[in-house]
Amino acid sequence: MDIIYLTEKLFQHVLAVTPAAAVLIVMILMVRKWFGARISPRIVYGLWLLLIVRLVMPWSPPSVFSLWNAVPDKVLTGAVESMKASPAEQLAAITNSSPPVPRLPLLLDAPATALVSQGLFAFFLVWLAVAGGLMLLYLVSISYWSYAVHRASRKSAVALEGLLDECKRHVGVRRSVGIYQTSLVHTPMMSGLISPRILIPEGLIGKLDTQDWSSILMHELVHVRRWDVFWNQLMAVLLIVNWFNPLMWVAYKRMREDQELSCDSRVLEHTGRLEYGRTLLKLTEWTQAGYRLSWMSWLPTYYAGKKSMTRRRVEMIKQFTEGKRVWTPLVLLGLVVVIVLTFTEKDTSALPLAEQEAVFVSPAAGKINVRFAQEHPFISIAGESGTPVYASAEGKVEQADYVPVEGNHIRIAHSGGYVTLYSHLEHIQVAAGQRVRAGDQIGTIGSTGHSTGPHLKFTLLKNDSPADPLKWIYPGAASPAEHDFGTVLKYKNKYMGNASNLINLNQKLPLGDVSKTFQLYPEDRIAELNFKETPVNMDDREFQQAMLYSFTANFVLIDNLDGMRWNLEGRSYYADRSSIEQWFDKPLSALQDPPEWQRQVADRLSDDEWVERFVGENIQESRPGKK
Repeated sequence: MDIIYLTEKLFQHVLAVTPAAAVLIVMILMVRKWFGARISPRIVYGLWLLLIVRLVMPWSPPSVFSLWNAVPDKVLTGAVESMKASPAEQLAAITNSSPPVPRLPLLLDAPATALVSQGLFAFFLVWLAVAGGLMLLYLVSISYWSYAVHRASRKSAVALEGLLDECKRHVGVRRSVGIYQTSLVHTPMMSGLISPRILIPEGLIGKLDTQDWSSILMHELVHVRRWDVFWNQLMAVLLIVNWFNPLMWVAYKRMREDQELSCDSRVLEHTGRLEYGRTLLKLTEWTQAGYRLSWMSWLPTYYAGKKSMTRRRVEMIKQFTEGKRVWTPLVLLGLVVVIVLTFTEKDTSALPLAEQEAVFVSPAAGKINVRFAQEHPFISIAGESGTPVYASAEGKVEQADYVPVEGNHIRIAHSGGYVTLYSHLEHIQVAAGQRVRAGDQIGTIGSTGHSTGPHLKFTLLKNDSPADPLKWIYPGAASPAEHDFGTVLKYKNKYMGNASNLINLNQKLPLGDVSKTFQLYPEDRIAELNFKETPVNMDDREFQQAMLYSFTANFVLIDNLDGMRWNLEGRSYYADRSSIEQWFDKPLSALQDPPEWQRQVADRLSDDEWVERFVGENIQESRPGKK
């Protein structure tokens, strides 16, 4: 998988979890507001860790209690049709055709699998630019901070090393923890993920007594024991990739606050409230007296707190009582409800069959060398070993292991009684019970089992009976006479520069199952289809019908498409809008009405003389050496 594919997968994941994350953040903020003084700060902090887990979860189990069962199914799956567009297709889309562009062809591979919706591509570019810039700044800053801490960690706080060992025993920390004096910080803090260090401001030693230092060191050691640096850095990365979500910025700040409060509550188990409160006030007075803003204070991982935070910590210490445990079971019960509502996805198995419309995408790139037939009810896609294999539709993995004859084999159940089978894989990248979305990589093409070469054997079952996968993946595999024009009306568009739409349209028209690439010439408003293979099982009569049908459909549905060319091996065909419009003697937009299309085009395909005249007068053929 290349970097573009991985980036698009990340973008799709971010968009997919954003609604659930927003709901979970609001719920946590409500718990903080209504029950914050009644429950342990450690429970509140644990809620933020649940948010992190939810944000990184690659998939969610279905549940009839999921919050998303209240959302219409079409809202959740509306972007599936655009999942076949490659990154290059998305790039072509932004050229549109209104502004002037260089007179260069845009080479587009299709079909291909990518996960960025055409309607969101402009936002994808903005998201990628901002997230990339923030990530670069973050990595540079963290690297420099680590370098600065390493250089500064030369003046060991020898006077506190014995007390540190004693505090480690109290807190239960077995890791090696260093303690150093430095001018990098103005308040004690913990730094370092692999080699934790407690950093003490220069000049602070001698200002506090042993009890004060014991409380401070235990507080920092709690951070070490809970691996808070790891959670902080992970949350900072999640904040960067979710920069567009204002709730994430609120969540990050509140999580850091609750992290400090939860450490305080842990320290209070080993010291008195009055003593610990005095320690905080002493530390605050010393910090404010010689306060200077650290050059690293703007970093996401740097958190020293402000006066308002100190007041909140002191207030928590005043209210710290064992009675809060009474509220803990209620909060934990609410936590279970939150997990069920937001950690699960829509349960499609509970939907009426009519609502379960499976949408399929191509499982792999390659040449179809075996087509569906009664004697072999599957298709075979030839490709190089290691070529990605994708889930053809959303569903649940029922089987993922090695079986005799089929080799490495995956079985996925989909809504509506559909099942897809993927055989002879080189590698399996999913497990039984896992939920997958259309376009998720599940394995790679191989030659395991009874196989003579690397290929994917792909089988589609409908209610346990074999069905031709091409008619679901590519409705265009149907002959022109059998094609349903109503299925492509959704691809009506003003601009031929909308590459994803144009490609999806031609995948659903006759010959849509034949591998091809696209070239767009936006300045001339011409689309060019370069067929990688010659259509099989189609005589000249059916080929003429397919050209007539597809050329006309493109001009009818794409408003500003002026010309289209098909390039096959040794021959080329070209048609333009004006010629076909003159043929029908009416605006082509009139043919967008399905009954009118049926009368003017579909019903006349059986008239061989009419088809030949149409092709002869409207479609220009050229061959090498032909004049």
